[in-house]
Amino acid sequence: MVAAWKHVKANKGSAGVDGLTIEQTIEHLRTHWSPIRAELLSETYRPQAVRRVEIPKPGGGTRELGIATVTDRLIQQALLQVLQPLIDPTFSEFNYGFRPGRSAHDAVRQAQRYAQEGFRIVVDLDLEKFCGAIAGIPAGMEAYFRLAQTPQVFRDLDSWLRHRLRAIQLKHWRRGRTIYRGLRRLGATHELAALVAGAGNRWWHCSLSDIHRVLTVSYFDSIGIPRLT
Repeated sequence: MVAAWKHVKANKGSAGVDGLTIEQTIEHLRTHWSPIRAELLSETYRPQAVRRVEIPKPGGGTRELGIATVTDRLIQQALLQVLQPLIDPTFSEFNYGFRPGRSAHDAVRQAQRYAQEGFRIVVDLDLEKFCGAIAGIPAGMEAYFRLAQTPQVFRDLDSWLRHRLRAIQLKHWRRGRTIYRGLRRLGATHELAALVAGAGNRWWHCSLSDIHRVLTVSYFDSIGIPRLT
């Protein structure tokens, strides 16, 4: 934990949803670390929500960035220090992103070597359309969590993904009238469809309602999104 704290402190960064800076978190943990540690050991700890901010992209537009609380960043770093030596060796030698001892500069140098070898085609991929390609993501998560042997994580993550997918579907429909028609078409009652349609942009809040009886696991099966459990 000492090494993790040094890393988090060196990275600096903004406060999360709790509003506590790095300096304030130090004082907070002096009196609150014992119960947090007990929750971690009993596997009942739950991280706080992530503060979402938008940052400009060099090519225009914005990218959504999630800022965890300093406490959660500390815990994440401690876990990373244990898991990374176990998982990193399983990655391809040509993966350069967010890996120890590797950087974007290494990727550029490798690309230069490919060019010198005569290759002339470059494929540039952006995760901007992540949600549109989400069908391929759960399989990768499944492979990781099988490695970690944590079946409960499968169940919790799958439940969260269903909430997220319902919120994405509502946001995709966006307009109240479209939401109403979409839910009615899938079998929702007039009362439920009207309630959700009239809730404005509260996509996540509405995804926790009874629409799980309409936007079911089977519905997402039908559009090709795999399950984790």
